[in-house]
Amino acid sequence: MREWAIIPALSLLVLLIPTAQAHSPSSVTLTYDQDTDILNVTITHSVASTSTHYIEKVEVYVNDALVHEQDYTSQPTTSAFSYEYTIMAGPGDTIKVDATCNLAGTDSETLIIPDDTGLPTIDIMLFPQITSIDEETSQEFEVHLSSDSTSLEGAEVTAIGDWSSGFDTEDDSDGMYSFTYNAPSIFMNFTEVLRITASKTGYKTAYYNHTFTIVDVPNTKTEPDNPKQTLDGVISEFEYEHTASFGDGKVTYHWLISGTMIKMAMVGQTDGWVAIGFDPTTAMKGADIIIGSVDSEGNVLVEDTYGTEPFGDHPSDISLGGTDDILAFGGTTDGSITTIEFERKLVSSDGFDKDIPADGKVKIIWAISGGDDFVQGHTSRGTGEINFGSGEAEDTTAPNLWPVHAGFMILALLCFVGALVMARFKGKNDWWMKAHHGLIVAGGISGVLGIINAFAMLQGQGHFRVPHAYLGALVVLLLITTAVFGILITKVGDKAQKIGTTHRWFARVILVLMLLTIIGGFAMVMGLI
Repeated sequence: MREWAIIPALSLLVLLIPTAQAHSPSSVTLTYDQDTDILNVTITHSVASTSTHYIEKVEVYVNDALVHEQDYTSQPTTSAFSYEYTIMAGPGDTIKVDATCNLAGTDSETLIIPDDTGLPTIDIMLFPQITSIDEETSQEFEVHLSSDSTSLEGAEVTAIGDWSSGFDTEDDSDGMYSFTYNAPSIFMNFTEVLRITASKTGYKTAYYNHTFTIVDVPNTKTEPDNPKQTLDGVISEFEYEHTASFGDGKVTYHWLISGTMIKMAMVGQTDGWVAIGFDPTTAMKGADIIIGSVDSEGNVLVEDTYGTEPFGDHPSDISLGGTDDILAFGGTTDGSITTIEFERKLVSSDGFDKDIPADGKVKIIWAISGGDDFVQGHTSRGTGEINFGSGEAEDTTAPNLWPVHAGFMILALLCFVGALVMARFKGKNDWWMKAHHGLIVAGGISGVLGIINAFAMLQGQGHFRVPHAYLGALVVLLLITTAVFGILITKVGDKAQKIGTTHRWFARVILVLMLLTIIGGFAMVMGLI
């Protein structure tokens, strides 16, 4: 019996191992710079892996009011690290920070800002004390200032919120001040911290924080056919926290991270589709691609797709056996600008989605098209990097070299046409042969430069992936063959006429194929194929 009793005991021990390894941070140290309003939080949390065991949340309180909350999905180092937050606090205020481990445990530290100025204090009272406000509504607030129970006039009062700012404060006399708070448009409930500062010469600057909830009002408009089409496709003030543009403004992305969710807006200078791809491996391959468009009747289509190959189609996640992880979307177009909004989780369980870290750089690909059909080619595309947490972004798009390539190939075509004309209207003099050969050489040099330019333009992206490239390769092979026939004409005797006929027909076919290749190239650039 004793042997059997060991089994549940060992099982319990195994279950307790992860809990025993989890621990709260061993220390939290605070410093605050009143000149810059920067709070430095140094946390010591020794772990083996920064991605599986980390500080997941930091909460900052000033005088027991929550003024900042930050979520993390990893920690910078395996031991001690620091974060900086901008908060408003003054002499005599109490700052408290809670640091929470993702597995277990929270450590707190308190900092009291010294009050050694010897100046009288200012007391702030705010009316009304609201607990919530609906989005896109206004609220009148009154601030009553006093010192030693006496109303204080002539002070400077400012008010600022996390989600709305720039309030004009009016002095109503007798220590009363007023301002209007305008709640922004949101897509889910948010906690707002209204920070009020009062200052006057000869008094300590006073700070007051009031916390309430901005309520996301349900959409009472007629529900669209697609239940996910709940966003309005319009970017309003304060709706997004970060913005980044690529391709000299051809496409602009706006985004806002809230907890485990990200809301994005894609704005393209086109009336066709606009897209973004997260974390590609080679060109489009491996990219989690979100693409959207608005047709002429106002219908919005947004798809969650995946790049299975470097080039070509990017099928939907559903068709590959995955799931559509776009939780909400919307869009608008005015004929020249298309705006697509969508919402998804930062981390998805779908194998065809890429995680979007709340901090750290992510490689992206961007593209726009002149048409609404997702199989239609792009008119502009490029690459970039975005830190979705800090808002930093870099456009890594390679220079646009196709005009140079097109110029060389058009010049080569003109030279070959000239050479054919010289051969067609040759006279008794042999000058035409020299001109014929000169034009062939010039056309060949121009064509070689165009081909070199094409390889430089598509470096690392694959060359033989479209009909344009295959036609170009065929033209090169025929040019070499035609040149060989031209040389043989001068080397053989009785067969010269037969070889000459073949040489001329090859030249005519080459000119037609070159013209088709050039037309196909322009069609690709314009997004027609």
